[in-house]
Amino acid sequence: MTQTAAFSSQVLLVLILFAASCEAVARSNWLESFSPDKSLANWYYPFDIKWFRLENFVHQNKGVDAIILGSSLVNTGFIPEEIQRTYQQTGGGSLSIFNFGVEGLTIAPNSKVAEILVKQYRPRLLVFVTELRDYDVSNGLKVQDMLYQSAWFRYRSGSPDWRGWLVDHSNALQHYLVYRNWMSVQFADALYAYQQKRDAISPSGYEPDFARTQPGQTALPLPTVPLGSEKLVISDSRLDCLRGILDLSKKYGVQVLIVEMPVAASIYNPYGGQPAHKEFQSVIGQVVAQGAGLFLMADDQLIPESGRSNEYHLNIFGAPLMSRFIGSQLAQLASAGELKLKP
Repeated sequence: MTQTAAFSSQVLLVLILFAASCEAVARSNWLESFSPDKSLANWYYPFDIKWFRLENFVHQNKGVDAIILGSSLVNTGFIPEEIQRTYQQTGGGSLSIFNFGVEGLTIAPNSKVAEILVKQYRPRLLVFVTELRDYDVSNGLKVQDMLYQSAWFRYRSGSPDWRGWLVDHSNALQHYLVYRNWMSVQFADALYAYQQKRDAISPSGYEPDFARTQPGQTALPLPTVPLGSEKLVISDSRLDCLRGILDLSKKYGVQVLIVEMPVAASIYNPYGGQPAHKEFQSVIGQVVAQGAGLFLMADDQLIPESGRSNEYHLNIFGAPLMSRFIGSQLAQLASAGELKLKP
């Protein structure tokens, strides 16, 4: 028994030393330059890319003043440098901004992501960009489930999970996890897609969209319309997610601005057109007002057809227009005292 215990202790010591050595190498500048890719073991790698891109951004800028959160509409629609430039030119000061738009993430998972980001980085401003599909309870469930099943995400959301803790704290493991499926037949294609996505995203989180709207093109499914009805359906559970984002102001002191994304007018045609759009704005505006947040409604004339890649998304011509609009609005809100953005 004594020899067995001694041998076990020696093995454990070797494992500890090996793990410590791997961690030391993983935290070195050499490995970061040689192999910058990291993973949180999420099956949905666009989230991982944005997480580590934000981590680098915060390190380089000694913090982040504003985070813009949302789906792919944010990812390709908001250029942080353009927002900051316009903000400064219209009376604001310096403002470090990061784009944390992730494809497929509706308001449900983003309400959890918002708290994780605010708790970790304590920005002065959280901008959440929303549109009609956020409030369709059947929308985005596949990507949502992929994120919720992550051990790291459960740990960061407050659930005990030793695997999530380990992923969160080990640089060595984060580097390894990118290559964890190296024996898979699909590994080469998956790694290529990961690296292409990583390279397309700017240091501030923006990914340009080079597509152009085609006449008569239908991009993505519309929100659910009950059979025999043209009534606009806004899920109460999704409105509760919006309330959760607004509650971060009380919990962490962050200022919350809700921005309506300027989607194509045709999106509301199944519900009756412009009156349905006004109804949507009214419902969201009431919830935001009750939560003591700020609501910026979409300017329907802001984006020409040439600035869209489809009915929802902005391309490289529309994103600068949207970004300059947001920058000027932030400056106006700050000038009016509704936002406090100075350190």
